[in-house]
Amino acid sequence: VSLCQINKSAEVDYYKIRVDGAHRIVVPQTFSRATSDYLDAITRAHTFTERGGLVGYDELPLFDLRQAQPSVDLHRVRVDPAKGGVESVVRYAEIDNVFRAHDDDHKF
Repeated sequence: VSLCQINKSAEVDYYKIRVDGAHRIVVPQTFSRATSDYLDAITRAHTFTERGGLVGYDELPLFDLRQAQPSVDLHRVRVDPAKGGVESVVRYAEIDNVFRAHDDDHKF
């Protein structure tokens, strides 16, 4: 009997992110291939840090890794032009792959 036959394990979807110069494996609550690809690329291109289980960028905490299966989500933001006398051919702008700050009490 081979070791492969004995040790049958289920496949697990995970995110591979680069934090503090080292790769980290994160098993999220919900998995998305697009989010996985984006996190891999963005954390290789920019410096992300971890403090107390919170992964952040430029002192802004983005997601909490202290849970066994953290929630790591990207969002879509829609920006509508100002109303009231302003005319524009642009109806709205939509931005994909937006991080939401972990401490959502701050208003930007």
